Amino acid sequence: MNYSLRPYQQDAVDFALDALKDAKKPVLMSLATGWGKTWAIAEIAKRWKGKVLVLTLSKELCEQDYAKMCLVVGKEGVGMYSASWDRKEVESITIATIQSAYKHPELWEDYSLIIGDEVDNLPVDGMFGALIGDKKVLGLTATPYATVGSRKGHWFTTKLWPLHKIKTSTRGWYWQPVAYSCSERDLIEQGYLCKMKIYSSPIACNLLKVSSNGAEYTTESVDKWVAQIYGRIIEVMLGAEDHGMCKSGIVFMPSVGSCEQLEALCEEHHISARAVHYKTDATQRNKIIEGHKAGRIKWLINQGVATRGFDNPIVDCLVIARPTKSLRLHRQILGRGLRLAEGKTICNVLDLTENCKTWGAPEDVIIKRKEGSWEDQILLRGKDISGMEVAKINLNQRRNNGTSEKARTVGVWRPEEHDGFVSRLSRSGKGLGKN
Repeated sequence: MNYSLRPYQQDAVDFALDALKDAKKPVLMSLATGWGKTWAIAEIAKRWKGKVLVLTLSKELCEQDYAKMCLVVGKEGVGMYSASWDRKEVESITIATIQSAYKHPELWEDYSLIIGDEVDNLPVDGMFGALIGDKKVLGLTATPYATVGSRKGHWFTTKLWPLHKIKTSTRGWYWQPVAYSCSERDLIEQGYLCKMKIYSSPIACNLLKVSSNGAEYTTESVDKWVAQIYGRIIEVMLGAEDHGMCKSGIVFMPSVGSCEQLEALCEEHHISARAVHYKTDATQRNKIIEGHKAGRIKWLINQGVATRGFDNPIVDCLVIARPTKSLRLHRQILGRGLRLAEGKTICNVLDLTENCKTWGAPEDVIIKRKEGSWEDQILLRGKDISGMEVAKINLNQRRNNGTSEKARTVGVWRPEEHDGFVSRLSRSGKGLGKN
């Protein structure tokens, strides 16, 4: 297979190699979801003078990086080190899941460059930090920020911060501000990513309660929420098919049980859909994903498998039935529909949660250097949300299950509700269950 980097990819690769030459601190790059990070990683590793270790968190991302690396570099000198794939190959360029690499640090002592793929998910205080040593480090991510909680008196507050503002216990303020940034907005405007149309119709969100760490909703409240809307999800899926809005879709669910329940309902209503989650047998999971990518399975129902790093360009419809307080997770979910494919002109997003109302569309979030300073800003529709309160919890009023009755969510963007299709379905009266 012949390959050539797109102009923006070539620019980023040149920048990374130049920045790493004399870098004494880590180099952090913010690259949009759908940007094509795996191609850039392969080209950087190919041109690097020394051994390269590429670290990923998931089995799927490890396989994806390895496949692209073999296309760019060739199979000789490229290894995969992952217990999930039952492979223990140590070469001059090695792609590894961090859980496997961490167990044998002696194997990586003579490696001069570590590349962290989706590095915001590789905590410096954990396994990633233990492997860094004095090596050069390049961190790539579409979401260079995280939520951090702090306690003051009886209040526990969770705030959203750029990575360089988050202090680690082992290395202090390890990450530097973003050295290079390319946003979804840039690539949509240039025609490299697909435009999205979002239909937002939140359902029964008053059932959702904030967890004790303020970073997410409690499992108990999410289970209660999703139990009320199975019929509504089926209704939306059928409507998307009837209105020609879905050739290939992904449904995002909050739990293993909800995936399996929805799969059973889809079978009852003759919808071509299969579920995958972390408990799905590996062989079966691969078979289902291959069937979805080949177009034999229309809907992929998933929890945690088809989110970060999952690549199927033909996907043109997303149904969001997984509430989240995480901007990172929200953008990763939307990113599954951004890639271009033949005949694909738009990706429809049918959001049954408050995710899109709170965090917006992919092009609404931009990482930008604050003028006159050496720090990043997280901009949502032009508003700086760095240090924004995601949740504030009164610990004195917290129940035994960790839920605060007084927990409040701070909404950032509340636009007029997107018209049409999802709202119209709520009045269609198909009687498929509770709404």
